[in-house]
Amino acid sequence: MHNQVAALVGTLVWIFVVENLLWGLFALLDVEDAARYLPFRALDATGGSGGDQALSYGAAVLVSIVWIALLGAAGAARTLRRDIT
Repeated sequence: MHNQVAALVGTLVWIFVVENLLWGLFALLDVEDAARYLPFRALDATGGSGGDQALSYGAAVLVSIVWIALLGAAGAARTLRRDIT
């Protein structure tokens, strides 16, 4: 993202809209357990406020690290392909 405000708004839209829509879709498809592995749900579980449906602390940390690594690698790959000079 070129704009910090757009990045912040995009993150909030992901947290409050997209993940909730995916959670509802997973519920319709009877795979509600998969929703626990979404990025914000996993981060929420590391804080202990995920509720009964949340991952355990260790699993939540591991899933969060995997998401961070995947998104970081995608960002690095995108940056390396761009001509920033």
